Amino acid sequence: MLIMWIKYDEELNPKVMEEMDELANEIDAFSQKYDYHGYRDAIEDVDEYWQQLTSDIYTGDVQHLLDWLEPIVEEDDKYSEEAKILAEKITRYKK
Repeated sequence: MLIMWIKYDEELNPKVMEEMDELANEIDAFSQKYDYHGYRDAIEDVDEYWQQLTSDIYTGDVQHLLDWLEPIVEEDDKYSEEAKILAEKITRYKK
């Protein structure tokens, strides 16, 4: 967890932080499933990527994730429903 990367926030109790970590895992898994080769080409250090993703969720800096998911939702293919669910979860943490 990147507690050192974020400003302390009393709302980030352990249960909320666990939910945020799980969301980061879901986004990471979806990214790999949706575009495996693109994921492998773009991500050089998986741990660093996951830490940045988690930090973005903790701080509410998630607009780029929503922007990435929007066209996937609109494609109306086999990934659309999962992308929509992820977008809904991500929106909960947007500040």
